[in-house]
Amino acid sequence: MLKLAYLIVGIFLVATIGVAAAGTVYTMSERIGPKPDKMQLSVDGQSLRMDQSSNDTVIFNGAKGNALTIDHGKKSYIVLDREAVARTVEQLNPALEQMRKQLESLPPDQRAMVEKMMGGKMPATQSAPPSWEIVASGETGKQAGIDCEWYEMSRDGKLSQRLCMADPDDVVGGREALTNMRAMAKFFNEVFTEIRQQLPIAMPDNPMSNIDKVDGFPIITQELRNGSVSSDLRLESAEAKSIDGNAFEPPEGYSQQRLGGR
Repeated sequence: MLKLAYLIVGIFLVATIGVAAAGTVYTMSERIGPKPDKMQLSVDGQSLRMDQSSNDTVIFNGAKGNALTIDHGKKSYIVLDREAVARTVEQLNPALEQMRKQLESLPPDQRAMVEKMMGGKMPATQSAPPSWEIVASGETGKQAGIDCEWYEMSRDGKLSQRLCMADPDDVVGGREALTNMRAMAKFFNEVFTEIRQQLPIAMPDNPMSNIDKVDGFPIITQELRNGSVSSDLRLESAEAKSIDGNAFEPPEGYSQQRLGGR
Protein backbone atom coordinates (compact mmCIF):
# COMPACT_ATOMS: atom_id res chain seq x y z
CA MET A 1 0.00 0.00 0.00
CA LEU A 2 2.00 2.99 0.97
CA LYS A 3 5.78 2.91 0.74
CA LEU A 4 7.10 6.02 1.98
CA ALA A 5 8.77 7.85 -0.44
CA TYR A 6 5.43 9.28 0.49
CA LEU A 7 5.59 8.31 2.50
CA ILE A 8 2.39 7.41 2.41
CA VAL A 9 0.46 8.81 7.57
CA GLY A 10 -1.66 10.57 14.43
CA ILE A 11 -2.40 10.10 17.72
CA PHE A 12 -5.75 9.65 19.46
CA LEU A 13 -4.73 9.04 23.06
CA VAL A 14 -6.73 7.22 25.67
CA ALA A 15 -7.50 8.96 28.95
CA THR A 16 -3.92 8.61 30.20
CA ILE A 17 -0.91 8.42 27.88
CA GLY A 18 0.66 5.00 28.06
CA VAL A 19 -2.48 3.16 29.12
CA ALA A 20 -3.18 0.16 26.90
CA ALA A 21 -6.37 0.27 24.84
CA ALA A 22 -8.21 -2.17 22.61
CA GLY A 23 -7.27 -1.95 18.96
CA THR A 24 -6.44 -4.04 15.91
CA VAL A 25 -3.06 -5.03 14.49
CA TYR A 26 -2.77 -6.11 10.84
CA THR A 27 0.28 -7.92 9.50
CA MET A 28 0.92 -7.67 5.76
CA SER A 29 3.58 -9.20 3.54
CA GLU A 30 5.22 -7.99 0.36
CA ARG A 31 5.34 -10.91 -2.11
CA ILE A 32 7.58 -9.38 -4.79
CA GLY A 33 11.39 -9.73 -4.64
CA PRO A 34 13.85 -12.31 -3.25
CA LYS A 35 13.35 -11.11 0.35
CA PRO A 36 9.65 -10.48 1.02
CA ASP A 37 9.14 -7.65 3.48
CA LYS A 38 6.59 -7.28 6.28
CA MET A 39 4.43 -4.31 7.19
CA GLN A 40 2.39 -3.84 10.35
CA LEU A 41 -0.67 -1.62 10.57
CA SER A 42 -1.99 -0.73 14.05
CA VAL A 43 -5.39 0.95 14.48
CA ASP A 44 -6.96 2.34 17.65
CA GLY A 45 -9.70 4.96 17.80
CA GLN A 46 -8.70 7.73 15.38
CA SER A 47 -5.06 6.63 15.37
CA LEU A 48 -3.30 4.67 12.65
CA ARG A 49 0.33 3.54 12.70
CA MET A 50 2.20 1.96 9.77
CA ASP A 51 5.52 0.24 10.45
CA GLN A 52 6.85 -0.32 6.94
CA SER A 53 10.31 -1.51 7.93
CA SER A 54 12.63 -1.53 10.91
CA ASN A 55 13.59 2.07 10.07
CA ASP A 56 10.37 3.76 8.92
CA THR A 57 7.09 4.46 10.69
CA VAL A 58 4.17 6.68 9.70
CA ILE A 59 1.49 7.71 12.20
CA PHE A 60 -1.78 9.44 11.29
CA ASN A 61 -3.58 11.43 13.99
CA GLY A 62 -7.20 11.99 13.02
CA ALA A 63 -8.00 13.83 16.26
CA LYS A 64 -5.17 16.34 15.85
CA GLY A 65 -5.24 16.50 12.06
CA ASN A 66 -1.58 15.68 11.53
CA ALA A 67 0.80 12.92 10.56
CA LEU A 68 4.23 11.89 11.82
CA THR A 69 7.00 10.35 9.76
CA ILE A 70 9.60 8.64 11.94
CA ASP A 71 13.14 7.70 10.92
CA HIS A 72 14.37 5.18 13.48
CA GLY A 73 17.82 5.08 11.93
CA LYS A 74 18.32 8.80 12.55
CA LYS A 75 16.15 8.79 15.69
CA SER A 76 14.17 11.73 14.37
CA TYR A 77 10.63 12.57 13.27
CA ILE A 78 8.73 15.18 11.26
CA VAL A 79 5.24 16.49 12.04
CA LEU A 80 3.18 17.14 8.92
CA ASP A 81 0.19 19.43 9.38
CA ARG A 82 -1.23 22.53 7.74
CA GLU A 83 0.96 24.83 9.81
CA ALA A 84 4.09 22.96 8.75
CA VAL A 85 3.00 23.06 5.09
CA ALA A 86 2.30 26.80 5.26
CA ARG A 87 5.70 27.43 6.84
CA THR A 88 7.49 25.35 4.21
CA VAL A 89 5.60 27.05 1.36
CA GLU A 90 6.64 30.43 2.73
CA GLN A 91 10.28 29.32 2.90
CA LEU A 92 10.54 27.58 -0.48
CA ASN A 93 8.26 29.48 -2.82
CA PRO A 94 10.56 32.43 -3.62
CA ALA A 95 13.60 30.25 -4.35
CA LEU A 96 11.65 27.70 -6.42
CA GLU A 97 9.88 30.38 -8.42
CA GLN A 98 13.21 32.04 -9.22
CA MET A 99 14.68 28.69 -10.25
CA ARG A 100 11.70 27.92 -12.49
CA LYS A 101 12.03 31.28 -14.25
CA GLN A 102 15.74 30.77 -14.76
CA LEU A 103 15.13 27.34 -16.31
CA GLU A 104 12.46 28.71 -18.61
CA SER A 105 14.90 31.33 -19.89
CA LEU A 106 17.45 28.70 -20.95
CA PRO A 107 17.68 27.50 -24.57
CA PRO A 108 15.87 24.16 -25.09
CA ASP A 109 19.07 22.12 -25.36
CA GLN A 110 20.54 23.57 -22.16
CA ARG A 111 17.27 23.10 -20.28
CA ALA A 112 17.08 19.48 -21.42
CA MET A 113 20.61 18.92 -20.14
CA VAL A 114 19.78 20.44 -16.74
CA GLU A 115 16.60 18.39 -16.49
CA LYS A 116 18.57 15.22 -17.23
CA MET A 117 21.21 16.08 -14.63
CA MET A 118 18.51 16.67 -12.00
CA GLY A 119 16.79 13.37 -12.74
CA GLY A 120 13.34 14.89 -13.12
CA LYS A 121 13.50 16.78 -9.80
CA MET A 122 12.54 20.00 -11.47
CA PRO A 123 10.08 22.68 -10.40
CA ALA A 124 6.83 21.76 -12.08
CA THR A 125 5.31 24.10 -14.62
CA GLN A 126 1.90 22.43 -14.19
CA SER A 127 0.26 21.27 -10.98
CA ALA A 128 -2.90 19.53 -12.16
CA PRO A 129 -3.61 16.33 -10.19
CA PRO A 130 -3.92 13.07 -12.11
CA SER A 131 -7.24 11.65 -13.23
CA TRP A 132 -8.18 8.33 -11.60
CA GLU A 133 -10.74 5.70 -12.55
CA ILE A 134 -11.58 2.52 -10.64
CA VAL A 135 -13.74 -0.29 -12.05
CA ALA A 136 -14.69 -3.81 -10.97
CA SER A 137 -12.90 -6.47 -13.03
CA GLY A 138 -15.46 -9.20 -12.32
CA GLU A 139 -12.79 -11.43 -10.77
CA THR A 140 -12.86 -12.75 -7.22
CA GLY A 141 -10.09 -13.88 -4.89
CA LYS A 142 -9.29 -15.01 -1.39
CA GLN A 143 -6.55 -14.03 1.05
CA ALA A 144 -6.05 -15.00 4.70
CA GLY A 145 -9.28 -16.99 4.41
CA ILE A 146 -11.28 -13.89 3.41
CA ASP A 147 -13.17 -13.53 0.12
CA CYS A 148 -12.52 -10.41 -1.97
CA GLU A 149 -13.39 -8.81 -5.31
CA TRP A 150 -10.82 -7.41 -7.73
CA TYR A 151 -10.89 -3.78 -8.87
CA GLU A 152 -8.61 -2.10 -11.39
CA MET A 153 -7.38 1.46 -10.91
CA SER A 154 -6.17 3.55 -13.85
CA ARG A 155 -4.18 6.77 -13.69
CA ASP A 156 -4.78 9.07 -16.65
CA GLY A 157 -6.12 6.10 -18.60
CA LYS A 158 -3.23 3.75 -17.76
CA LEU A 159 -3.70 0.75 -15.44
CA SER A 160 -1.56 1.35 -12.37
CA GLN A 161 -3.05 -0.66 -9.49
CA ARG A 162 -5.17 -3.74 -8.75
CA LEU A 163 -7.04 -4.09 -5.46
CA CYS A 164 -8.83 -7.13 -4.05
CA MET A 165 -11.42 -5.63 -1.73
CA ALA A 166 -13.12 -7.55 1.06
CA ASP A 167 -16.32 -6.68 2.89
CA PRO A 168 -15.04 -4.62 5.88
CA ASP A 169 -17.31 -6.62 8.18
CA ASP A 170 -15.41 -9.79 7.20
CA VAL A 171 -12.12 -8.35 8.52
CA VAL A 172 -11.38 -7.97 12.23
CA GLY A 173 -11.77 -4.27 13.03
CA GLY A 174 -12.32 -3.61 9.35
CA ARG A 175 -14.86 -0.80 9.63
CA GLU A 176 -12.77 1.24 12.07
CA ALA A 177 -9.60 0.71 10.06
CA LEU A 178 -11.34 1.70 6.81
CA THR A 179 -12.66 4.88 8.45
CA ASN A 180 -9.12 5.76 9.52
CA MET A 181 -7.63 5.00 6.11
CA ARG A 182 -10.22 7.24 4.45
CA ALA A 183 -9.54 10.05 6.93
CA MET A 184 -5.81 9.68 6.27
CA ALA A 185 -6.36 9.73 2.50
CA LYS A 186 -8.47 12.89 2.78
CA PHE A 187 -5.81 14.55 4.93
CA PHE A 188 -3.02 13.85 2.42
CA ASN A 189 -5.21 14.85 -0.52
CA GLU A 190 -5.79 18.23 1.12
CA VAL A 191 -2.11 18.66 1.99
CA PHE A 192 -0.91 17.69 -1.50
CA THR A 193 -3.49 19.99 -3.11
CA GLU A 194 -2.31 22.89 -0.96
CA ILE A 195 1.31 22.28 -1.91
CA ARG A 196 0.46 21.91 -5.63
CA GLN A 197 -1.43 25.20 -5.57
CA GLN A 198 1.28 27.11 -3.75
CA LEU A 199 4.57 25.67 -4.97
CA PRO A 200 5.87 25.06 -8.52
CA ILE A 201 7.06 21.54 -7.67
CA ALA A 202 5.92 18.07 -8.72
CA MET A 203 4.09 16.16 -5.98
CA PRO A 204 3.79 12.37 -5.69
CA ASP A 205 0.41 10.72 -6.05
CA ASN A 206 -1.51 9.82 -2.92
CA PRO A 207 -1.76 6.00 -3.30
CA MET A 208 -4.81 5.90 -1.02
CA SER A 209 -6.68 8.78 -2.64
CA ASN A 210 -9.35 6.43 -4.03
CA ILE A 211 -9.93 4.34 -0.91
CA ASP A 212 -13.43 5.82 -0.60
CA LYS A 213 -14.47 4.82 -4.13
CA VAL A 214 -15.38 1.27 -3.02
CA ASP A 215 -16.89 0.13 0.28
CA GLY A 216 -14.20 -2.46 0.79
CA PHE A 217 -11.09 -3.30 2.80
CA PRO A 218 -8.03 -3.85 0.55
CA ILE A 219 -6.56 -7.23 1.51
CA ILE A 220 -4.41 -7.46 -1.66
CA THR A 221 -2.83 -4.39 -3.25
CA GLN A 222 -0.82 -4.74 -6.44
CA GLU A 223 1.14 -1.90 -8.03
CA LEU A 224 1.81 -2.16 -11.78
CA ARG A 225 4.67 -0.76 -13.81
CA ASN A 226 4.75 -1.07 -17.59
CA GLY A 227 2.01 -3.68 -17.41
CA SER A 228 3.81 -5.91 -14.89
CA VAL A 229 3.19 -6.27 -11.15
CA SER A 230 5.97 -4.43 -9.31
CA SER A 231 4.54 -4.77 -5.81
CA ASP A 232 2.15 -7.27 -4.21
CA LEU A 233 1.09 -6.48 -0.63
CA ARG A 234 -1.21 -8.98 1.14
CA LEU A 235 -2.97 -9.19 4.46
CA GLU A 236 -1.64 -12.14 6.45
CA SER A 237 -3.45 -11.69 9.77
CA ALA A 238 -5.73 -9.36 11.71
CA GLU A 239 -5.71 -9.50 15.51
CA ALA A 240 -7.71 -7.57 18.11
CA LYS A 241 -5.29 -6.62 20.88
CA SER A 242 -4.40 -3.94 23.38
CA ILE A 243 -2.17 -1.19 22.03
CA ASP A 244 -0.10 1.06 24.27
CA GLY A 245 -1.07 4.71 23.79
CA ASN A 246 2.61 5.60 23.45
CA ALA A 247 2.69 3.63 20.18
CA PHE A 248 1.11 6.69 18.55
CA GLU A 249 3.63 9.16 20.01
CA PRO A 250 7.13 10.02 18.80
CA PRO A 251 9.59 7.67 20.56
CA GLU A 252 11.23 9.09 23.66
CA GLY A 253 14.61 10.65 22.93
CA TYR A 254 13.92 11.26 19.23
CA SER A 255 14.49 14.77 17.86
CA GLN A 256 11.90 16.68 15.85
CA GLN A 257 13.00 17.87 12.41
CA ARG A 258 11.22 20.58 10.45
CA LEU A 259 9.47 19.82 7.18
CA GLY A 260 11.75 21.01 4.42
CA GLY A 261 14.91 20.50 6.51
CA ARG A 262 15.01 23.89 8.22
